[in-house]
Order: sequence, then structure tokens, then C-alpha cells
Amino acid sequence: DSKIFYPKSKNTFLNKHTFISIAKWDKHKQLFLMLEALNSFQSRNKHLTIIYNIVGDGELIIEAQKTKWNFQINYHGILEKTEVARLLNQSDYFLHASNIETFSIVIAEALLCNLPVLASKVGALSELINEDSGILVENSIDAWVHGIESLITKDFNIDVNALSQRLSYETVGNQFKSLYKLILD
Repeated sequence: DSKIFYPKSKNTFLNKHTFISIAKWDKHKQLFLMLEALNSFQSRNKHLTIIYNIVGDGELIIEAQKTKWNFQINYHGILEKTEVARLLNQSDYFLHASNIETFSIVIAEALLCNLPVLASKVGALSELINEDSGILVENSIDAWVHGIESLITKDFNIDVNALSQRLSYETVGNQFKSLYKLILD
């Protein structure tokens, strides 16, 4: 919904990077991969302040909260869409590590808020993420650390207007209508 998820001006700080992830934190998501990668990245870049906002609930959250990480983590639980949009607009980057993925609504919402994305190279994510909007990596700590380094140093050019049009109710509805017509004919 581009009435809720849209870019707002952000305050950028050279030495502070705010990341966000949103998911149902179950066995298919790779929360610990992202945490370990951020931990490693922070250890190599002690001059940077790393903040990681985690939205959602699930079994992995309970385990993550038991571990001491060397960067700031804010666990937000389940939030309303307007609160999710507010947090996205307060963040610099979106992280999404997963074992399997179909179309990711949370990635689309992050992109609509003009957030570059670092995500696992799985499923249909390559249909949303390209060189202008983010980076796809394999699910290894080294690949994710390298991805984070690239994410914070590259300039991205997300075409929010084109994405908003592509994901609009009307456009998606017409695609379904054409598909149904094709099947029924």
C-alpha cells in the first residue's frame, strides 16, 4: 500500500547505520545468519555505530535475546503497518535472510520506503531486487559480511514510482485478470 509505505526524508550519519528486518521468525528465516554477520561486521568496524531493528515474533527471537551481541538490537515484536512504515523510514537498510522465499511483501514495502535491501539469493527475490535496489547473496556469514560492506558503500537508485505502479492493486489485479482469461479461454 503506497499510501502507507513511501519514502520520507532521512537523517544520514556517516558513522551510524540502522538496519531493519521484518519476519515471522521461524525455521525458514535466517535470523542468526544476519546477527552473526552484523556481529562480525561490527567487530571489524568498531568506529561505526550499528543499530538493528527486528520486527516480528517467533521461536528464533527468544533464542536471539539470550545472546549478547556487540551492537544495539531493538526487538519490536508484532507492529501495525503504520508503525512498520515509520520504522522503515527511520532505517538505512533492509536485511532479509531466508532459506526459501516466494514474493516477499516486506521487501516490497522496504523498497517503497526507498531502503536498499540485502537478501538471500533464493526464490523469487531476484524479481524485486536488482543492482539499483539492493544485493542478493548466498547464505554464508562471509557472503553476508561482504554484502553489508557493499550495501553501506554503494549508492542505490531505487525507482520508487515505477515500483509503486508495478505493485499497485490495479496492475496486479489486471495481471490476475489476464491470467484467468488465458486459462479460461
